Amino acid sequence: MFAGPHISGSDALDIEPFSNTILTSSWRHDKTLLQVWKFSDRILSQIRGTTGTLDGEVNTIDSSIMRIEEVIREKPIAEIPQESFEVRSKGYVAKWIGDSYIAFGGSDANVLRIMTRGKPRTVATVSDIPNGVFSLAYIPLISDDVKKPIQMAFAAGPKVYIIRLDQK
Repeated sequence: MFAGPHISGSDALDIEPFSNTILTSSWRHDKTLLQVWKFSDRILSQIRGTTGTLDGEVNTIDSSIMRIEEVIREKPIAEIPQESFEVRSKGYVAKWIGDSYIAFGGSDANVLRIMTRGKPRTVATVSDIPNGVFSLAYIPLISDDVKKPIQMAFAAGPKVYIIRLDQK
């Protein structure tokens, strides 16, 4: 169980299957934009070992879940802070963008930020949007061409914006 983020919306939680990590944004005023969590082998083995049917073994599942919650209280392996000069934002978007980038979008500050993945630094910002950013989709690159732009669409209020991130 991961305790801490207040997930709001389906785009505030993203799984990166190759690194086995989870990216979350939180709908609360905090100094943290994004949190990175590691899928623990302990969690996966506990879940795989949990079985049951509707014929009375439901209690076995319930007790196994309670045991998992008691034993495993995971903490984030990384936190990406908001800049001290920024208006605090409530997160609705946390998205891995290919191998190189991560995205954050939220309300209050009404902003979309694209950051590098390793040592997060902002490479693109869309701000002064009249509404919060609630959803983001992108077209994954088929080739490893790092010079090809990444095309994205994000929803803010009643509008969908189309943007392109030129990679350097």
